[in-house]
Amino acid sequence: MTTVALPPAIINLTASGGVQQQIPLAAATLVLSGSNGIQQQVPAAAAILSLTGSGMSQFQIPITDPAVLILGAGSMKVWDGAAWKAWVEAYGNLATKYYYLTLTGDNETPPVADITIPMTSFQARRKSGDPTFLAAVIPGTDYEAAINARSNGEMIIEMAYELHGVIEYQEEIIRADLDPDGIRVDEGGRNQSIILTGHKTESFVSKVSWLHDVTYKRDIDGDLAYRCASCDLYLNPGDTAKYGSDSFTVNQVVLSISPELQIMEVEEAAT
Repeated sequence: MTTVALPPAIINLTASGGVQQQIPLAAATLVLSGSNGIQQQVPAAAAILSLTGSGMSQFQIPITDPAVLILGAGSMKVWDGAAWKAWVEAYGNLATKYYYLTLTGDNETPPVADITIPMTSFQARRKSGDPTFLAAVIPGTDYEAAINARSNGEMIIEMAYELHGVIEYQEEIIRADLDPDGIRVDEGGRNQSIILTGHKTESFVSKVSWLHDVTYKRDIDGDLAYRCASCDLYLNPGDTAKYGSDSFTVNQVVLSISPELQIMEVEEAAT
């Protein structure tokens, strides 16, 4: 995933298929086309761009079937699904996977620094139209004071792939606002832990994603569900998921991650 800062005024897009557009900010809609038709159509207001001046931004994008340009505040990302699919098929099972939990502190008064907290496991549900649910288990109670100091924070989980000592990919996979009552301390006879829970409603730009590490398929009256043995860095609700000859719109992604087991359920139907 490539992030490019946007200089002012004009975006000039060149596609390998021959599509060339120079788009002044005043234009109402940004349309990207490739050999497979329109990939993305973004109203100017939705792009959250505020560009002024006489400069020009130039970025060359080879538009292919999985390529999507994602516009956000001050940056753009090019999603190259084919490149990710090729890498994860070649190296995904060789790489070591890491998960990081960050609790933000910028919503506190006064703001405090973000903190990365060790966790033993997490569970999550991401669903189109409904708030994301996230629960993470923190071993022990050493971080209780630091967590309480960030009770208005966001929980952010990132996943990384390390290959031969190098982090090849690292991306945020889920984010949730810590619930008002989302801090629970469990104290048993031998073990102690803190459980954090949160929710957040998000929207995503749809794209094509290929499933990997598939272990199970379910088909109930034409509604598909796949179980995978690892999380996917880029899969979101609303994406078109592909595996073999199957292709379906993702309604829900359910994650259950621990040192012993990694499960990702990708479901077509609402449940």
